Amino acid sequence: MANDIRIRQLDLGCFIRPSSETGGSYPRVEPVLGYLVRHERGLLLFDTGIGTGSPEADAHYRPHRRALPAALAAAGAALADITLVVNCHLHFDHCGGNPLLAGTPILVQTTELATARRPDGTVVLAGQAHDFDPRRVPFAHDHAAWEPPEKRAGA
Repeated sequence: MANDIRIRQLDLGCFIRPSSETGGSYPRVEPVLGYLVRHERGLLLFDTGIGTGSPEADAHYRPHRRALPAALAAAGAALADITLVVNCHLHFDHCGGNPLLAGTPILVQTTELATARRPDGTVVLAGQAHDFDPRRVPFAHDHAAWEPPEKRAGA
């Protein structure tokens, strides 16, 4: 059926935001969610979860991870089925699973990507981009820069 779009929420775990970041007296449990969008043109994954993390981030946020492959399997999909990834932004709880999708186009806001690719990107993003180095990931909107020279326009 044309224009048949189905969206499924994925539970990718949670983390504990310290009270120093909540503006209150108590820490807060933050859910980590992704969304699987089934469309006639493919399977889009919106956000990829926490990923493997770092000792510093783990100590600070005490994450409870749900593996992306397991969350996808519960929704009837697999990593190999994903045709496009969209990250709303590059905090650890939104892009940590990106390395599992090597070769899959990834979309993110231009300004967010530029900030993450700066030499001090992890500092600018308050240490949130621990799970992967966005300077080494071929994002879809700058994909031409990652094609082999023989495939680039004008070559």
